[in-house]
Amino acid sequence: MGTDNKTMDRQSMMERFYGKIDLNSDIFKNLPVLKELEINLELCITDSSYLYEKYQPFERTLRHTISEMDFKTLFHLPFYGLQLGCKDVYIRKLSYEIIMQGLRRCSELDMKRAVMHVAAPSYIPALGMEKWLENFYQNLEKILGFCVEKDITLLLENTFEPDPEIFDSIFKAFKSEKLAICLDIAHIYCYSDTNFLDWWSSLRQKIEHIHLSDNNGEEDSHLALGDGIIDFREVFAYACSESVTFTLETDKSCFTKSLLYLKNLLEFQDNTS
Repeated sequence: MGTDNKTMDRQSMMERFYGKIDLNSDIFKNLPVLKELEINLELCITDSSYLYEKYQPFERTLRHTISEMDFKTLFHLPFYGLQLGCKDVYIRKLSYEIIMQGLRRCSELDMKRAVMHVAAPSYIPALGMEKWLENFYQNLEKILGFCVEKDITLLLENTFEPDPEIFDSIFKAFKSEKLAICLDIAHIYCYSDTNFLDWWSSLRQKIEHIHLSDNNGEEDSHLALGDGIIDFREVFAYACSESVTFTLETDKSCFTKSLLYLKNLLEFQDNTS
């Protein structure tokens, strides 16, 4: 049975999608949801205790289940309160150790891409930011060394940064092929002074993955796509033709609604291209 090119293009596009599932959720109950929707897995760690004592009881079963379901995978490193560039040495060391423990688990699960928040504090003045970056670079160098050893690509995610400038600085300082960008569209609408197109234009060569959720421009509310103000038509006008992949960062109950929204959006673009 023949398949038209547009249908093939949409099918190929949907193979590039992931759904974010938290490790501290009922992970074995939620993985079949992704399989039924025919999307892949971004495994997120929001409770770092799941990298330590809570991880051990189900590590082998989790690895087997992910392999058996044949997911493409992505590992989202812990992020709450972590500051790799913090002036306080103990906070900086603890942040580094938690990130490294996440990367060890990522490697054990044979995942080859890991998302890490840069989380540069917006309240630090210019001179303080220079010192923050110096500390951040020292930790990033060690983190990247591990990523190169384990063949993991580290995807730096924008959070509260007002513009792409800090990412430009990072990529000038580090030329590693194992360093790329996870562009969070919702964070741009909430926290950035710069629009999506400027972020895309500045970082396009390093953008490998995109996080998708909607909001009303005031808080990172992780709404279903189409339920807020974000112009996803603009996003996909640029990103659809690239080799980037995408994660739905909505609640899993909104995955179906978001995928239907995207299907309609992509069909509209097919008809008007």
